[in-house]
Amino acid sequence: MSRPTPRQQSHARRRPRLHAPALRPTARCIGLTLALVGLPALGGCAGLGNSIGLGRASADQPLAPMPSGRLATAEIEAELALSQRELDAELYTEGARRALLIREARDLEPEQRNRVEELLELGVRGLAETATRSSEMERLRPQDLPRRARAIQATAKARLLLDESKPGLAFETLRQFELVHPAHSLRAEAAELVYRAGVQLYESKARTLLIFKKRDRAAGVFDYLVLQHPSFRDADDAYFRLSELHRDARNLPRAIDRLEDLLVFHPDSSHALEAESLIPRLRLANQERYDYDRGNLERARDELLQWLQRHGPGGTAPAPDLEPTVRAALGACTDSLIRADLATADFYREVERPEGMRLAAARAAEQAARFGHAELEATALAWLREADRLIMGDAVPTGTVGADDLGEDQDQDLDFGDVERGAGDVLDDLEAVLKTIDAGIQDS
Repeated sequence: MSRPTPRQQSHARRRPRLHAPALRPTARCIGLTLALVGLPALGGCAGLGNSIGLGRASADQPLAPMPSGRLATAEIEAELALSQRELDAELYTEGARRALLIREARDLEPEQRNRVEELLELGVRGLAETATRSSEMERLRPQDLPRRARAIQATAKARLLLDESKPGLAFETLRQFELVHPAHSLRAEAAELVYRAGVQLYESKARTLLIFKKRDRAAGVFDYLVLQHPSFRDADDAYFRLSELHRDARNLPRAIDRLEDLLVFHPDSSHALEAESLIPRLRLANQERYDYDRGNLERARDELLQWLQRHGPGGTAPAPDLEPTVRAALGACTDSLIRADLATADFYREVERPEGMRLAAARAAEQAARFGHAELEATALAWLREADRLIMGDAVPTGTVGADDLGEDQDQDLDFGDVERGAGDVLDDLEAVLKTIDAGIQDS
């Protein structure tokens, strides 16, 4: 027997299955039948439920058939009594649905309309108390309910979503409701639920698409809480957690803003002491270089000194746990300020303005003596001595003091022990130096 040629084998592989063409008409017939018959029927059922305020179906049966169409005036009282009986029998969904149908009747008297509102509220409240899943709260459409009943439904659904570990959906449920009814009667309960949703997201270790941390979504929840519910009892904790989230994102200016808000709006918070010490430390962490933004360094220094005055030894409220950290931050801050002054002095030396050099060196010497930076004080006094020589017209060897001396040992030719005037005496002469600078500027 001869073997098939390669061309015959390729043709055999491309040959379609015999039973596929026979099944295609059948599949098309089934799809067409479902499209023409099944879907309209389902849509009609859904439209019927939506037209009378129904959400998801309930397994319970009403005590009597639901009325169809608008009720006549004579039928209203009987339907009100029937709705009350269904609520008494714990058929909360059916009783509320009947009350919604009654509300569509014409010529309702004010007393009857008030009774309908009460029945709806009782039905929603009973459903909220007995529901075990958040989906059960969707049996009634929120837009068909009065404001108070809708508030009960939204808070109950959010609580059940939190129990199901769905804080994002819980927060969104409350946010959407408060967009429509910002001044509802359950604001305190809603604020508590928003806070719980934020805490759940904050403590979550999960990720979305293996990349995005769910924890980062807590910032939006806490921002909403402090803006929409500023008087909530745990708003201070929300401010503090917001600051931590911004620190993790390296957004230090926003972190400082949130801590300052905490101190302004909640000065008696348990987080106030730590927040007060964190603000200047974050300012220092946000400082790129010590010779940039001197005002930021001075502000951080003053805040650290105020904290130590109040909470250091002998202060009104000592905090020994935080004191070492604050003192270390103060040391780093003053070190940066002194080095910034020495860098300024070096600049004036390069442009041959000894008066400005003397001012910067005098300030550096005073700060170094005040905060115990012995090495930097010696460097500042050496620069000060050189500035005095330049002002008096004495020749100073080139390279006696340079920018490289800011953090290293000084040149051996400088005798720091023979400095004729100290930092305190130098500051007394600042006014005379300023006049000299002004005279030099006018001459130039």
